[in-house]
Amino acid sequence: MSTAFHVATVVIQTYIIRLKSTIY
Repeated sequence: MSTAFHVATVVIQTYIIRLKSTIY
């Protein structure tokens, strides 16, 4: 479960970075 949670966190962070890149 820890690994899955870690992967999910990385994906979310990447998604947020993409959103910021798109907005700015």
